Formats: sequence, C-alpha cells, structure tokens
Amino acid sequence: MAVASSRFPFTPFPRGWFYFELSTNMAADKLVSRHWMGEEVIGWRGPDGQVCVASAFCPHLGAKLSPDCGGTLMDGQLVCPFHGFTYDTTGACVSTPFAAPSPACRLRVFPAEEINRFVFAYFDESGHEPDWRLPGMPEAGWTRTLTHLYSLKTHPQETSENVIDLSHLTFLHGFDGVGHSGRSEIDGPCFKTDFRFDGGYHFPLLRGFRTELSAIVQIWGLGFLFVETVSQSLGTRTLNWFLATPVDGENVDILVSAKVQALGSGGMKVLNLVPKWLREQLLLPLVMHEFKKNIERDFMIWENKAYKERPLLNKADGDIARFRRYCTQFYPA
Repeated sequence: MAVASSRFPFTPFPRGWFYFELSTNMAADKLVSRHWMGEEVIGWRGPDGQVCVASAFCPHLGAKLSPDCGGTLMDGQLVCPFHGFTYDTTGACVSTPFAAPSPACRLRVFPAEEINRFVFAYFDESGHEPDWRLPGMPEAGWTRTLTHLYSLKTHPQETSENVIDLSHLTFLHGFDGVGHSGRSEIDGPCFKTDFRFDGGYHFPLLRGFRTELSAIVQIWGLGFLFVETVSQSLGTRTLNWFLATPVDGENVDILVSAKVQALGSGGMKVLNLVPKWLREQLLLPLVMHEFKKNIERDFMIWENKAYKERPLLNKADGDIARFRRYCTQFYPA
C-alpha cells in the first residue's frame, strides 16, 4: 500500500484518472515507458489502435518490458525480451515460444482512454475498475493545442486547490476584481466553480493591455483540471487543461495546455481587422505565454509550503474547506 509522504497526511497516489502521454506521441509501432503513479509502466497501441497502459514487468519471471530494456512490439503485441512471451492489449499472454501460455499469466493493465488527444489511465491501489469517466471537449472550431510539461515537488491536491484559493489571485498574481458568481457545485467526482478577474498582459504585442476574464472550472478527481475562459475585451475564448500526475512519492508531472477560439469581435479594433483564423494563430502563443507565466508564480509556494490540516480560513479564501472534503473520496477510507 502506498504511504503518505512526509509533507502530506494522505497518500501521494490518489484514486482516479491521470495523464499518461500525448496521443501524438503514441505511434502504432512505438513502445512508451514512464514512471507513473509510483509504478514503472509502459504503453502502446494494439492492432485496432486501442491504447494499452500496463505494468512494465513481465509476470512470468519479472523481466522489464520497457524499450530501453529490450521490450519490443510485433504486430501490435508486446514481446518480452527474456523468454519471448507475447501479450495483447488486454494483458493476456497470447503465445510463448516453448509451450501453451497459462491463462493466469497476465500483465497488470490500467484502464486507459484517449480524450482530446491526451491519453489517461486509471489508478486505484486496490485494483478496482473506474466508476466514472472524464469529459471530452469539442474540437471543432478551435486551434491546435499547445502543451508544456513541468516537474515539481508537490501533491496534485495542492495544485488543484490553488484555483479555489481566490485571495491569492490578487496578492500573488496581481489580478483585480477577483470574485465568483456563487457557491461551487459538487456532482460525484466533479467539482465545478467559476471566477472572474481583471488582468494585464505583458506580451510584447499587448504590453499593458487590460482585459476582464470570466472562467468556468471543472475538476475531475485530482489529476484533471479544465478551465474555459472568455475575454470579451480580447475577443477570445480559451480552453486550458492542467493535468497533474504523481511520479513517485514526492514529484508530480504537470502538463499544461491551451487552445483558443476567436469570438466574433473583440475590444481591440486592430484585432478585428485581422481574419479570424489568423487572429487565433496570433493569440494562441499569447494565451499560452500568460498561462505558463501565472502558473510558474505558484511553483515556489507549492514546493515549499507546509500542508495545514486545519487552516485558519477567512471569507476571502473561497471554498477551500469544501474542496478538501470533496477530495477525500479519492483516498482510501
């Protein structure tokens, strides 16, 4: 059983869906190796294109199956470098060079899904199957997706809690007029809230430009945070994913991403003179630049703060206590 780290009173490996890899990095003939949720795992596509995420160790005699240790793919099936045992995407051993495979010889396979060109796998330390799914977002009418990967010493509950903490948006990030329309909503594994604020851009093309932003936030478990933001003054709708995945008991990989959609018109007249498709291509790097810049301001806090089980909250802090109660469903009883 996974143990809590010295910084947090709960396991570093919560139950739920966690990011594994970009779909574009999982070609049909490519075997991918990762340290994920405290496990050595591998991923590949079967003959039907279905993604498999599995333990990186052969159940026969324990050989590591990663490509750097000799693991290979043959016709969409995984071949062990030690004795040639061959596995399909269900984890079943379908053949060996020497004898009929035993039905008991199976890889540990994690349920996997592809959503918006991200590959996710489901982790439960007790091995239970998922009883909920992640939402997909429409792709039509949006730009390509930009991504960036960070690695930090923190916990995914801490990074998700950050978006609930409204007061730090003013003090640390310098936003004005921070607030939200009402109480957050919890629907099973989904925590939904919203916020609004005014901010300034420091991007060379828009230096000093002020814009108001309204955002709807969906948090599904502790590995999937999705934000849809609208800026009428900039004439842009933005989708941002924030995907936090524990690597070991201390480090967390954080994939951030952005895509944009230009509205019919914006507050900047110069942008309205630009065709919609070109306006989107110009705004996409701006949006990603601002998203990364603001996230990076939190890094020093996340890596060094102490977790307070009974924080002394006030009315300006947002629904932090409610969010923490929501999080308890993803930990062992």
